[in-house]
Formats: sequence, structure tokens, C-alpha cells
Amino acid sequence: MDEIKEAFNKVKIEISSLEKEMSTLKESFFDLKEGIIEIGESLYYLTEKVEDLSLELNKTKEEKFYIPLNENPTENSFFKLGKGKISRISNGNDGVKTDRQTDRQTKAIF
Repeated sequence: MDEIKEAFNKVKIEISSLEKEMSTLKESFFDLKEGIIEIGESLYYLTEKVEDLSLELNKTKEEKFYIPLNENPTENSFFKLGKGKISRISNGNDGVKTDRQTDRQTKAIF
């Protein structure tokens, strides 16, 4: 009869040990779950920030390269000569207005 009691005591100790280990694993699991949730929230926040910065960058690029249609950036009154004044530089027909600066000669295609 003592052998049966001793066997039940060993089983009882083993079950108690397994319960403690299971409790420890549950705590670890919940800690990991909370950590994963925090990481997910951080990623969501960072994604929103990246989208905001991307929109701001695109807006800045658009503003940087914006030229109003009613303005001619190549036309500058500082360089215009009054009519009747003689200049050593030819500007035949008061020059040609362009919408952009060129660094090479343009070719006429007919």
C-alpha cells in the first residue's frame, strides 16, 4: 500500500511541476502577444508617417517646379532695350520668347 501512496505522491508532484511550467509558458505567451501588438501599432504609426512625408515631398516637388502659365520666365525687363536705342547686340524682332532655356541650337524640321 505504501508503494501506491508513493506513486500517487510522485504523480501529484509531477502534475504540480507541469502546472507551474504551464503557468510560466502562459505568462511568456501573453508577454510575447503584448510585444507583437506594440510592434504592430508602431508599424502602423510609422506607415502613416511615411505616407505623410511622401505626400509632403510630392507637394514640395510640385511647388518647386511650378511656373504660372501667365508668366514668361525668360522675359526679363532688365535686359530689354527701349525702342529706338542702338545696341551692339542683335536681338532681331525683339528676340524670341521661349518657355525654356536651351543649351544647344534647335533644328527646324520641315
